[in-house]
Amino acid sequence: MAETESNDRRREQYASLARVFADLAGRGTTWRNQLEDWNMKRSESVMEWQAEAEAKAKADAVL
Repeated sequence: MAETESNDRRREQYASLARVFADLAGRGTTWRNQLEDWNMKRSESVMEWQAEAEAKAKADAVL
């Protein structure tokens, strides 16, 4: 379905959602490799969430 989508924005949304669900299912690496050709853009919001999660993980590791 996603491969036939001509709207670039919608394709990016499909790919982003696929990565989120793949990560939750423990298949993130496989999906990231498959989606490399899609020229995905990075979401500022997602990058912020990742930075927050990394900071929390570092803080938790210190305790």
